Amino acid sequence: MASIMKRGDSYSVRYKYKDHSGKPCEGWESFKTRKEAQERKITVEKELLDGTFLVPDTMTVEEMLYKWIPIQSTKHKWSPKTYTQSVAMVQNLIVPYIGKRKVQELRTYDIEKFYATLAKTPCGQYVHGVKQDLSKKQKKRLLSSTFIHEVHTLLKTAFSYAVEWDLIHKIPCPVMPPRSTSRNASSGTRKPCWQPCRPSRTLSCIWRCT
Repeated sequence: MASIMKRGDSYSVRYKYKDHSGKPCEGWESFKTRKEAQERKITVEKELLDGTFLVPDTMTVEEMLYKWIPIQSTKHKWSPKTYTQSVAMVQNLIVPYIGKRKVQELRTYDIEKFYATLAKTPCGQYVHGVKQDLSKKQKKRLLSSTFIHEVHTLLKTAFSYAVEWDLIHKIPCPVMPPRSTSRNASSGTRKPCWQPCRPSRTLSCIWRCT
């Protein structure tokens, strides 16, 4: 079902599989040592046999989220305001940081690092997806833990769809997002600086509905 070939200084695992449409495909994966290649060969053969093999996919986080939002919006009849807020969150708090990462390559550690980055990120760093030139005073006003939690909830729901789409085996998000301890974090009573209007308190509930 799978074979190992030596190519120069590396070893390649070669195997055949069918994509989501049933089309026969051939996969190649390179490793530095024969031992690594042998371990991967055994894993691939097992996954192909028991049906848990993940079809290689280059979909990025950005592509996944912009595919997910219209589906979720239509399914749960989002209001225009909710739709706008969700797109703004994706544009300004997610895509600039992990948007280009491939969904299949993301691990929980990567998401935790992303949350830690957001906890140190000034409000309004990105607006409509464009990085802003902030003043020293503006840079001191950091994103609040409330907004980071909203990002966590949105990602967790979106990744659950990626599991249903057989894009990944499990959701890479940690159980809980990190808490912001900065005294300069933005107040929950102030207008968010990453979107044109204040997020609804029901957004988390809306995103969790699957």
